[in-house]
Amino acid sequence: MSSGSAVELALASGPTGGHLLPAILTARQFQHYGINTCLFSSAPASHPLLNNYEGEYSRLRIKNWSAVDLLAKIQGLQELSHHFFRLRKQIREYDALLAFGGYSSVPVIASALYARKPIYLQEQNRIPGKTTLLFSNFARSVFYGLPPLKRGGEQRWYLTGNPTRPVKTISDSWFGDNHLLVVLGGSQGSLELSEHLSKTGGELLEEGWKIYYVAGKFGRDLRGRFEDYDNFRQVEFTNQLPEIMSCATCVWSRAGAGTVSELAVYNVPALLFPFKAAADSHQHYNAGWLAGIGPARVIKKGEDNKLVELTKRLSEAKSGYDLPAEMETEAAGKIVTTMIDDLSLEKTDEVVNNE
Repeated sequence: MSSGSAVELALASGPTGGHLLPAILTARQFQHYGINTCLFSSAPASHPLLNNYEGEYSRLRIKNWSAVDLLAKIQGLQELSHHFFRLRKQIREYDALLAFGGYSSVPVIASALYARKPIYLQEQNRIPGKTTLLFSNFARSVFYGLPPLKRGGEQRWYLTGNPTRPVKTISDSWFGDNHLLVVLGGSQGSLELSEHLSKTGGELLEEGWKIYYVAGKFGRDLRGRFEDYDNFRQVEFTNQLPEIMSCATCVWSRAGAGTVSELAVYNVPALLFPFKAAADSHQHYNAGWLAGIGPARVIKKGEDNKLVELTKRLSEAKSGYDLPAEMETEAAGKIVTTMIDDLSLEKTDEVVNNE
């Protein structure tokens, strides 16, 4: 496809960490092969995850158009239409598009279709999102992060796993030999997990457990609640989450596809609290998959008083997760090499020599 000039690929992503993170991790792999990327998303340029993205970034000024209010939906559709017309010429500069879902991917994918550019999709969840289902018939391939319960109309699909962050060595001695509970609410935080931790965290702390609580934007501030405990830490966000999760004895978390994938890869026992309002109940299905292959438990209604008991029981798990063979190797690399081969893209001389 490329005739000796630098290869340029467009990436499209929704604004949340669940979409952004796999896009950024895959972009790194493209850059390893000397392939330039431009990421289109409605996430603000100040988003913490974008600190780790080295390619070109184009922000789309699109609000969340899935609001219940009819007028908001109409305004959202107008924004998508505006960006489609704006992007039609710009997208011609790229050799292909890889989209990671989310509403702000829609005008980018539509523009690539209009420009007759090859389109690839990466779907993170077991239940495909609306963007994947809408455009799967037009995609050259769809890469699934978790074993899909249903698929779109694509001709070629691959189970690759979701791109996950590499684990580096953590130097902070606080993450030592003691039992460590890591509590995650996702990038936005979780009031539900905050409430559970507020009620039951004291018992674990009294028994010598360490608790590392990632509050996110909207989680409750529990520093006052546990101010007397040196074995409690709270942060809003951390770039060391892979390292911290890999140290954990147990994790409490939502069941977003990225978190579920990293729990499986890092082999960490988990109590899962699927977000009930997630589109198409996709977190419920993600959580069920993880609990079905290893030491994870989906918390059901009425089990609030068992969290400490279940945490201790999971921390003693003797076996890890039984991943499908397709998910045992790093996902981003598989996605990138599949696209390179499919498009017959030329690698830079430097990368070829290194191989």
